[in-house]
Amino acid sequence: MNTSFRISLPAPAAHREDDDARRAQVRSWLGAAIAGAGFALAFSTLVSVLPASAQEANRIWAGCTLGDLAADLEEQIQNQSGSGPRNIADAEVAFVVVYSLNNGNDGQPVGTSGFTGPVICTAPGFSIATTSQTATINNANILDAEDAFFLRYQVGSSVRKRVCHTVGSSTDCFTVQ
Repeated sequence: MNTSFRISLPAPAAHREDDDARRAQVRSWLGAAIAGAGFALAFSTLVSVLPASAQEANRIWAGCTLGDLAADLEEQIQNQSGSGPRNIADAEVAFVVVYSLNNGNDGQPVGTSGFTGPVICTAPGFSIATTSQTATINNANILDAEDAFFLRYQVGSSVRKRVCHTVGSSTDCFTVQ
């Protein structure tokens, strides 16, 4: 049955310590994804972007496409997932959200006016459009909802980020530094 839905996201789920082998393996995949996203931004000849006027300070910028780097990320995920029944045999990268650690707003510098928010890059064959958190979704079946929590903090001279993501009934948290 197709129905209209109005979405309101819940507060972040409780944080749990990551202390078993499965979470360690997920951390390595997350590290690969973050490293791959950094690689994508570093090699801008493979990444196409909207004109510079599209970026604004204090706003998420969603004008980046990954080009051939999407296939590279898929290959990295597959190769680093190992072998056996739990390996990822056919990875798909639809989009990547790039967070900085040392820049304000988790973003990228915009001239002298500050920093964007995180940058969203889409893979070839995928598109992105603006909407709102509470926009009605007409004639749709909601397949799942995820909850994400990001906290940027400093300990001494080290800037860190706690990243928690809830999928189904599992919440996995990581520290990136």
